Amino acid sequence: MASKLLPSVTEKNPYLKEQVGNLIFDFVCHIIGSEKAPKITGMLIELPVPQIKQYLQSYEALQMKVNEANTLLIETKKKEIEKQPASEVSTPGSKNTATVASRKSASKSRGKK
Repeated sequence: MASKLLPSVTEKNPYLKEQVGNLIFDFVCHIIGSEKAPKITGMLIELPVPQIKQYLQSYEALQMKVNEANTLLIETKKKEIEKQPASEVSTPGSKNTATVASRKSASKSRGKK
């Protein structure tokens, strides 16, 4: 996958993240989809150099790292939702009462001049 880039995958390479990111982005898009690809690519280029070398040498290793990163994103999102107060969490199809109240207030103040 990256035989030409592999020798330059060192901590001393100032362009390492850019080069690796450019190389793996299309593969990450193919594995996980274009919506999450930028975030996951960013996560993968932040890994230690030995791990970067590992996933550059094997498509299966890259798939595994992409899936690990995706799982981490999902778990983080769940934790963020759980931390929100119930009044801030809105479910699809329901209206957040705080948002509705602020919109009503804003529309009233626009009417007054």
